[in-house]
Amino acid sequence: MTTVVAPTGEPTAGSTHSSGWIRAARRAESVRARRVSVVLAVVGVVAFCVSLSVGDFPIPLADVVPALVGLGTDDAEFIVGTLRLPRALAAVLVGAAFGVSGAIFQALARNPLASPDIIGITAGASTAAVALIVLASAPAVVVSLGSFAGALATATAIYLLAWRQGVSAYRLVLVGAAFGVSGAIFQALARNPLASPDLIGITAGASTAAVALIVLASAPAVVVSLGSFAGALATATAIYLLAWRQGVSAYRLVLVGIGLGAMLASITSYLLT
Repeated sequence: MTTVVAPTGEPTAGSTHSSGWIRAARRAESVRARRVSVVLAVVGVVAFCVSLSVGDFPIPLADVVPALVGLGTDDAEFIVGTLRLPRALAAVLVGAAFGVSGAIFQALARNPLASPDIIGITAGASTAAVALIVLASAPAVVVSLGSFAGALATATAIYLLAWRQGVSAYRLVLVGAAFGVSGAIFQALARNPLASPDLIGITAGASTAAVALIVLASAPAVVVSLGSFAGALATATAIYLLAWRQGVSAYRLVLVGIGLGAMLASITSYLLT
């Protein structure tokens, strides 16, 4: 039997079909990306205008654009241009900075899972900030700098622990995720990826207990720490009991936790006012 081999550089029928399918898939993905971008841009513009409209002194949406270009009333121009526009622009720029930083982080790690919250960097920043507030009663500037230092130290530790003659993207994610392994274990036990302690109210229970001890009893740091742990434990127990119906459904656990967390957040806000 004789085998016919296509000359070098000449695509076979199979390779031509495959490359055409790849090009079609890329075109479809590009069209989808453009449509999503347009929709998100429209939603962003509408949300921006709404943020300029609502407040203690509501401005009709129809008057927002004229006020921005100097064609509105004096009151509207002052409220929109002087009071609300800087806040709205700051929100847009900060959100864009977060988005770009996350995209850069994922591109450098070559892994879409490598976001700062997933691999533990956010946890390091939060731990440093809370430690400075509770243990040292540090001012806001020191807390901000300490939070940045905590994030930097956590990122350095993750990088060093993930180093094995180079850093693999997947090893970086796995080592970083180990810093937040408690959240992964919690989700596995609840059999629901939404069941993180902060989402279903356990973190809110710990925060409410800590704030109550600080505001109402001026408790020392050790008592606040123990009370925070007790608050988290009591909240978890309450969520479990309220979600019990001849067993605990994972989704019922999440729904009950969200409701209880909202109630605890309102109590915390009341204590802080």
